[in-house]
Amino acid sequence: MVMVIMGVLALFISDVIFHEVGMYDKLTNQTEGLQTARGALQMIARDLRQIMAPDSIHWASADSIRFDDINNVSISFKRINQSLYRNGDLLIYSVEQFQLKYFDDNGNQLISPVANRGAINSIAVSLTTSVGGEPIHLQTRIQPRTF
Repeated sequence: MVMVIMGVLALFISDVIFHEVGMYDKLTNQTEGLQTARGALQMIARDLRQIMAPDSIHWASADSIRFDDINNVSISFKRINQSLYRNGDLLIYSVEQFQLKYFDDNGNQLISPVANRGAINSIAVSLTTSVGGEPIHLQTRIQPRTF
């Protein structure tokens, strides 16, 4: 009788332990995914703040941008399939959505792709990635330092 009770207790305890380990792994993956997404968004924001001048923006569309920074280095961000690239190098994968919106001095949204790139005053960046099947959505709005 004691052996049966010990067996049932062992089964119950092992189920609880496996459940807790699974939850720990899930939370760890979500935390790492969130940190990766935040790091990517911070890099994008840092680079966009360094745009040399409005006329140094070569291309500005809803899902990509190419510009020269204050060091006269050409930088581009573009989503291809489920990945986001910076100058052709993978920045982050599992990207469900990457969107850029451009605004003029009065806060009016400009139509993408922006024909008059000199009218851009600020840029809103929206990034959605997926970790473990759950979406992580981040966004920010940047005004380049030289504008």
